[in-house]
Amino acid sequence: MRLSRRCRGRETLSLRNDADGPCEGSARFSVNAGSTHIDLTGSTLESLTVSTNAGSTSLTMDGQSDLSGSVSTNLGEVKLCAPSRLGLQIRASDSLSGNNFGSVGLVHVGDVWQTPGYDTSAHKAALTASTSLGGLSISPAGGCK
Repeated sequence: MRLSRRCRGRETLSLRNDADGPCEGSARFSVNAGSTHIDLTGSTLESLTVSTNAGSTSLTMDGQSDLSGSVSTNLGEVKLCAPSRLGLQIRASDSLSGNNFGSVGLVHVGDVWQTPGYDTSAHKAALTASTSLGGLSISPAGGCK
């Protein structure tokens, strides 16, 4: 697996497959008082944990593999960009926070939010999300860059 980053006030992290084959495993990111973009396009990462405190994180997910994990934010913002072909399911808890789940077409099923057709999606991302004094948005206007 190759991890690339660009500095100068804003971090950009990309996980890519190397020439030896698909990447497997998990990754953990912590963002404190900063701004980060994590691009999973082309990765086959199976598990992901993202924690944002007093900052912002944008996460671009890939629609070619399954992913499970968690995202949390405290006094911050998390933006998730998911391709339409990816089934997305979010089990969310929040305190004095906001999200746009309903306005982007996710449906509330039991105690989770999910894309229509989640159960029949070829690839799925199942996430737990915890937000305190912040926001979590799915495919926001302007993207996740």
